[in-house]
Amino acid sequence: MKLFEEQYDGELNFEITEHTVENDEIMMRLSAEYQGESVGMKVFVPVITRRALFRSVTMLSQTGTVRFESDGEASDRLVRALGTLWDPEFEVSDGFTDGAAELEFSILNREMYDPMTDKNYLRLYTNIPMETGDSFDDINVEICFNFNLSRGRASIGESKREMRDDFLALIMA
Repeated sequence: MKLFEEQYDGELNFEITEHTVENDEIMMRLSAEYQGESVGMKVFVPVITRRALFRSVTMLSQTGTVRFESDGEASDRLVRALGTLWDPEFEVSDGFTDGAAELEFSILNREMYDPMTDKNYLRLYTNIPMETGDSFDDINVEICFNFNLSRGRASIGESKREMRDDFLALIMA
């Protein structure tokens, strides 16, 4: 799957090549192709599992953070690809952060749905003040993260250039 179709329109597309559902989170390995190379990362979304009558029901947690973590060289290539594609106003490093980039989230689905088979719509956000004292340097991110485990698809959508640049700053080393 290509990272975006012929022209970038604010949405990055990924294939979910692997996912696991543990007691408290879904781990997704996202992968796409950019200029003939594989790019991607791991994403962790918190869930809760409840017992209802004779079966277990898994739902997205109402609190917590979504974590973005490195998936090795594919994640380093993703950072370089986004640096080329987005052309931020800062120097882009050569790799993905060694730690985890965490963003708070809210669920945008309004109706009852099954998060394991239906499409999930999340708004991810954070506001991290930097020690410079200049609010221009603060990291402010608000992006959309959508995924459908049964179809094996995920996407990240951005609406403002400044916020996509801050997302890139958050995930790079």
